[in-house]
Amino acid sequence: MIGDMNYNVDRLLRRSRIIGFFLMENNEKKAEKIREGILETIVRLETKYIPVLVKYSLDEVSDVPVIIYYNTNEGLKSSYAHYNGYELMKEIIVWSKSLYNTPSEELIRRAKNGSSIFDDYRYRMFSDNIKDRSYNNIMKETFLKIYNEANDYQNSKILVIYIFTVVIVVLSLVINIFGSLKDIVSRFEDSIESITQIYDINYDDKKKKFENVENNGSFMNYIYDMQGYLINILILFTALLIAIPIITEKYYMDKRVNFNLSTVERKEMIIDLNLYGLETIIQDMKAFVAGSPESLLNNKIIELETMQNKIYLGQLNIESTTKIKELNSLLVNNNCKLDESICESLEEIPEIDFTKNMVKLGLNELIDEYLTKSKSILNKSQIKKYKNEKYIYHYEYENNRFKNYCLNDSDFRFQYEVISHCINGLDKFYTILFDSLFENVRSTIYTTIYCSLIGLVLLSISIIISRKSIKTSNKVLREMVDLIFIIPTSTINMIFFIAQHYKVHSHSYSYLDLDLPLQITCYTTTFNDSTPIKDIIKKTKSIGLKSLPWGKTIKS
Repeated sequence: MIGDMNYNVDRLLRRSRIIGFFLMENNEKKAEKIREGILETIVRLETKYIPVLVKYSLDEVSDVPVIIYYNTNEGLKSSYAHYNGYELMKEIIVWSKSLYNTPSEELIRRAKNGSSIFDDYRYRMFSDNIKDRSYNNIMKETFLKIYNEANDYQNSKILVIYIFTVVIVVLSLVINIFGSLKDIVSRFEDSIESITQIYDINYDDKKKKFENVENNGSFMNYIYDMQGYLINILILFTALLIAIPIITEKYYMDKRVNFNLSTVERKEMIIDLNLYGLETIIQDMKAFVAGSPESLLNNKIIELETMQNKIYLGQLNIESTTKIKELNSLLVNNNCKLDESICESLEEIPEIDFTKNMVKLGLNELIDEYLTKSKSILNKSQIKKYKNEKYIYHYEYENNRFKNYCLNDSDFRFQYEVISHCINGLDKFYTILFDSLFENVRSTIYTTIYCSLIGLVLLSISIIISRKSIKTSNKVLREMVDLIFIIPTSTINMIFFIAQHYKVHSHSYSYLDLDLPLQITCYTTTFNDSTPIKDIIKKTKSIGLKSLPWGKTIKS
């Protein structure tokens, strides 16, 4: 919507320029039709753009100067003024309303009484700012500021998704590299395996609980150890599942939006070609320095021709429009760009090529024809036979100059008649692209919702697995703490006492009284001073040592 701001300003300037010629010709019917169109444009500027621009009402003024006129006792005087986008738009609306709220009949009466609209300070401001494009430049500055702010806002929201995804990925990698909680617990289990086998309240139960330590190569133990990695993978996949559709679709949408914004100027160019063609033919010294309309027309022809070629070749960050199927009805099929009834009731002018078949051409072909007419107008202005008194620049207007010179020129007349078909065709062109873009946005929203639901399911699974793993690990940790802090000091001293002072020999069924509150039946084994405590523990297991609450005798 905001991308059409310059187009609507150009449209207002063109209509304001043309209405003056119809008023001079006393053509009230055509003048009134144009006046009504101007008032419609004013309403559009006031209702669509002012609410957006009001946010920027306190911005600094632009460096681009605007020519303004004001009445004095000595006649019209001019000076330069500077505005920001909001201020300028408000002034354009005020000037337009004060000038064109007056009916055409009254404006014609004033002209007959010597008050020509061409001498009105508001009309002069509009016509004089055409050549400098000061209105357009200021509005373009404002538009770029609005677009960049909106783009930054959208990028900030996407940045949150980027950061979220990166954080999840990094955390998952860190956890997978440095190990999960289960890995840490496994190290503790291996370190105190010996103690759990020496002192056990119920050895048979404990043996089952430490089965994963004793059977490190089993498949179930491998699955059990992989729980941490599985949780990390589920969380990582959940984050990517939500982020990837948004990131990929944003890239697609950015390309489409940038294409629309960079090519929407074609509507301005269509208006400008006709306007500069008019000035090239009219040769008005009050509004233009000699030669400047031809220069402006030439530059605009080059701009539109270059853009048309880039669009056709797909050089504006998206594929060629010939490959976008949604546009076939507009670019390939021969259809009316306006209501079909208008084309059917069209009053053809074959001598200027304005026919039903012509206006139903594909949009690109119709624009190419429009461009060809502009080139013809420019070429005629450079041919020597047209450089005569009839076409020379002048300060005074003839009442029928527009009718005699412009509307009698076949090239200008073609543009004048077909311009509404081109503009409406371009409106349909961008409507189709925006509808397609909106459909992609809606599809992305649905995809994101579906992926989020799937992500929630995966996240729930990971939470369940995490909870189970944490409970299991917590139970093992508590048991280890119990083992470490419950074993009496006398048991540890007993083990060291055996290792350092006794050498036990093989007896079939003998008893060794160690003067301790228990008895031990030994099988063939040997301890000496150099035997490591770990080996003592393992060999003690081999003779079937069992333990009971202290104060009872152990027999085996």
